[in-house]
Amino acid sequence: VVKPESAEERLYLHPNGKLGPIIYIFNGENYDTDTKDGLDYEAYKYSYLRYVNLGMSILNPYEKSGYSMEVKVDGVTPADFTYIPDGYHTVYVKISKPGCETIEKTRYVFAKIKPVKYHINDGWLWQSYYEARGTIKINGETVKSWGSYANFGDDPHFNPNGFERWLYSRDANFKCEATGWEGSPNNSAHDYALNSLSHTYKLSDIRATDYVQIGTDSSGRNMILKMTFTLTD
Repeated sequence: VVKPESAEERLYLHPNGKLGPIIYIFNGENYDTDTKDGLDYEAYKYSYLRYVNLGMSILNPYEKSGYSMEVKVDGVTPADFTYIPDGYHTVYVKISKPGCETIEKTRYVFAKIKPVKYHINDGWLWQSYYEARGTIKINGETVKSWGSYANFGDDPHFNPNGFERWLYSRDANFKCEATGWEGSPNNSAHDYALNSLSHTYKLSDIRATDYVQIGTDSSGRNMILKMTFTLTD
């Protein structure tokens, strides 16, 4: 390394004794090493409920000494390298100054969200018949099912009995369904098939809310389903 002209400059040295940039992950937890195509990636997970992406800070401690820094993520110079998306990434940093040794550093980083648990707190089903029966599902699993008629005419609320599951990526499905429903007027022996409800959300759709509602009309054979939930990671 060629020493800068100013005797008063203090330069940061890595343990190998060479100049180097300061690179650190400020919102992730390094939990393991992930190998892909023969390369070992530092594996980080972060809270998707608090951050949109994994946070990365790259500092040039020698800028005042005339050293320039070049950053590339996956071979491209990013407009903003504060955050990197989920997946496998190559982070390349070069620090250089005319007449001095050029230092290059490459880090391989794998980013993913921490698993997110959803807990269904309450539910409501609005429909126009006095009694109704059917099934509520999330991602194909039964949250609650009524084999016999229940009185939804007086109280549309139902208890989901603490139903909870985990979602493992921002694109994970959160599919809500009300299927196989039948309605019956008060004191009537007639069964009327109700129109099913179904909507597929992604975790990215629900991370900033605490409820979902599908259906907008509860007249005739239509229904409205609403469920509140809590997300934790």
